[in-house]
Amino acid sequence: MEEIDFENLDLKSMTPEEIVSLEKEYLINVLGKNLIDSEERDDRKNPTGYRVLAMKYWPEEFEGEEKKCVHHIDFNHSNNIVSNLVVLTYKEHKLIHRLFDPDYEEYCNNISESQKGKPKGPCSEECKKKISEALKDKPKGPCSEEHKNKLSESHKGKTHTEETKKKISESTKGKPKGPCSEEHKNKLSESLKRKHQHK
Repeated sequence: MEEIDFENLDLKSMTPEEIVSLEKEYLINVLGKNLIDSEERDDRKNPTGYRVLAMKYWPEEFEGEEKKCVHHIDFNHSNNIVSNLVVLTYKEHKLIHRLFDPDYEEYCNNISESQKGKPKGPCSEECKKKISEALKDKPKGPCSEEHKNKLSESHKGKTHTEETKKKISESTKGKPKGPCSEEHKNKLSESLKRKHQHK
């Protein structure tokens, strides 16, 4: 496959068929996806019927912990023919829309508009109470090794933005670094002793 020059790619000047053809090449040759040429479709009124089809044709894609979505290659959500479907991770799905959807910018603007006026940042007191209620009966304490591993895996390859790095740096200014103080060590020791007494 010839490398796609995304810098100079003008999707607005391409026909839908040309975009689909280019997208399919990318899905197969870059993302390694297995596209199936079948005219089977889901005509039920169920809005997620296409997922049932995808699970039938690509059951292995839905195994494992990572959530998957079913992408309509021609960006037409009513075209539920198997040959127009592919299973992607959410990250891949976002990438495909960013690279090949001529209406992606408009889509992003619509999402941005829909979020206007919604609270950002810390929860309100009411929100905090709801979260507290929901977590009341959940076990507290240290994470299991399995959970720690899942968290570790989910953070691999992620990096902080420069803005986040700056915030972290600002928040730790003036705080002691290095070995714990004696007072802190004693508090940790007492806490651990209490934990072992309750077992």
